[in-house]
Amino acid sequence: MVHQSNIRAAFQGERGAYSETAVRTFFSDPLPVPCRHFLDVFQLVQNRSVDCGVLPFENALTGSIHENFDLLLQFPEITILGEVKIRIEHSLLGLADAQLSDIRQVLSHPQGLLQCEAFLDSHGDWERIPHYDTAGSVADIVKSKDISKGAIANSLAAEIYGARVLAEGIETNRENYTRFFVIGRSDEPRPEWTKPLGLAADKGSIVFSTRDKPGALLEAMQALAARQLNLQKIESRPIHGKPWTYMFYLDFDLPANRDLLTEALEELAFHSENVRVLGVYRRG
Repeated sequence: MVHQSNIRAAFQGERGAYSETAVRTFFSDPLPVPCRHFLDVFQLVQNRSVDCGVLPFENALTGSIHENFDLLLQFPEITILGEVKIRIEHSLLGLADAQLSDIRQVLSHPQGLLQCEAFLDSHGDWERIPHYDTAGSVADIVKSKDISKGAIANSLAAEIYGARVLAEGIETNRENYTRFFVIGRSDEPRPEWTKPLGLAADKGSIVFSTRDKPGALLEAMQALAARQLNLQKIESRPIHGKPWTYMFYLDFDLPANRDLLTEALEELAFHSENVRVLGVYRRG
């Protein structure tokens, strides 16, 4: 956790969303700013209306959140400043006076419903209703005052909206983690909180496209391997407006000798096109 107070951190979702948990895990005493859409978070950071944004980029079970990787490309002034991982622990919430036996309908984000499928299957008579946001589904059932409605969300949402936790730990897979990036403007002085406990960055993320020739991707990978950049993730994404062409996203460990990183990026640029460093940061 970064011990920094009053950081204005934008996140997607309603109060009590898992993204707010990520904000509160990374910062000790933040000022969370809820947003309806991922794009809204990028725009607030771009306009300097907040100090940073905290957004999910990858889930251990369902993979990358491609929308946010694509948004990074659309906002070249934004960089990754930090990383935080949280375990997704789902609870079934109901009205303050509800019992488990009262529930007939369950609302949640489609991923929340999917990730609690085994629990929901054990209550086969419940209707499952998709919602745009986990915490927002809690706000809606409280507003409805319908004792038969429940919501799957973070237990933090119960405190915020005055709901009751009817069942905890209902996720099917306990190894359900989400990785969040803390994003900010690249043209601002790097804030001190990007170095928790005085530790320097040890991880990097880049994106690039290759030339249309045999062995192009292999040459790019060799440029990194030769400089001891240990690859942690590689994923391809289609380039919008250019059918059947792709960008490659990479996460890697930073070498102790930063000159090796500079050399690797220079050679990568020689073998590739549109190389961009998305950020160097302390791993979560």
